Amino acid sequence: MATMHQDTSEDHEVVGEKLEEIFEITDSTAMGREVVVEVCHIVAERGARIVGAGIVACGDTKQAWKN
Repeated sequence: MATMHQDTSEDHEVVGEKLEEIFEITDSTAMGREVVVEVCHIVAERGARIVGAGIVACGDTKQAWKN
């Protein structure tokens, strides 16, 4: 997913390669590859937010133990 997330080419050639390599999808369209890139962005952002929330929660817990 990281490779597809980082594909900045206009036609998302890397995404097409990964779709073929991993999912055996040989006839992806440019629009379909663009949708895959957008989904990868959404998943990556959501994952980052969840990790951030976990870090904040750990910090809050540690602060509560000191008091």
